[in-house]
Amino acid sequence: MGYHVASSSALFGRGSQLSSGEVAASGGYMEGSSDQLFGAGSQLGSGSLVESATVLSDATTPLLIGGWLSQLLVMLTFIAYVAMLWQSWGFASAMVLGMAGGRDEQRLANERGELPLSYFKSFAILIGIVAVALVGVRSVDCLLSADVAEQLGSGVVSYAPLIALLLVVVVIAWQYALHKIVEWLTMSTTINELASLSVMNFVRSVVALFPLVACWLVAPADSFAMWTHILIVGCSLLLIIYLKDIFVFFIEKKIPFLYLILYLCGAILLPLSFLITLLPQQVG
Repeated sequence: MGYHVASSSALFGRGSQLSSGEVAASGGYMEGSSDQLFGAGSQLGSGSLVESATVLSDATTPLLIGGWLSQLLVMLTFIAYVAMLWQSWGFASAMVLGMAGGRDEQRLANERGELPLSYFKSFAILIGIVAVALVGVRSVDCLLSADVAEQLGSGVVSYAPLIALLLVVVVIAWQYALHKIVEWLTMSTTINELASLSVMNFVRSVVALFPLVACWLVAPADSFAMWTHILIVGCSLLLIIYLKDIFVFFIEKKIPFLYLILYLCGAILLPLSFLITLLPQQVG
């Protein structure tokens, strides 16, 4: 007839038996409690999958950077970046193309003029300061939920970019004071050369990464992860180049490796760690 009757042992394993009784209960099924299904003490969760998805999307939903001030800063900074490339394309292309070769400041000044280089550096540093502040605001967005943002108040949410700008200026002031103090203590120009190297690497990062940063700042939730990965790869490459330049500088100047560690900790890691430890206290 096209089929044959098999026993329960053949279908479900040796020793298995088919249950007896009526399969259908009232309404066509029999309800079971959570204790019967999942064990004693278990409870069924409330809510829906839609609510859970909303909570998961809070990390990529722009809360602080979605205000008018943040959008205005992004637009103005992008316009300034395009104007900088238009006016100083020679410096920008030389820094990006000479990324692996380490085009130092003095060489660029000799090739294209010290005053134009100074204007280019100042313009790029201002763009970089605003960009770093906006990146910090969007990064905090990934840590905040909508409830926490409401607790911070509309003033903090609206003027978060200005608060971030103030923090970035504080870090820059710390680095400037640290270099001046070390210069005064050592009575040497080596620290000025090191500061110039750090500034040129920061300017190079602004030229190379700002388009990615701008896309990351305005990226919607569905493409935010993709732009985050691209930006992390770009930042990692430039960080490796910066550390290589710093390491070569210390080797050429025959400075002990311990001072390199102290410099990186004092100029970079110390202010960043202070801001990172301060952040949970402000948003918690």
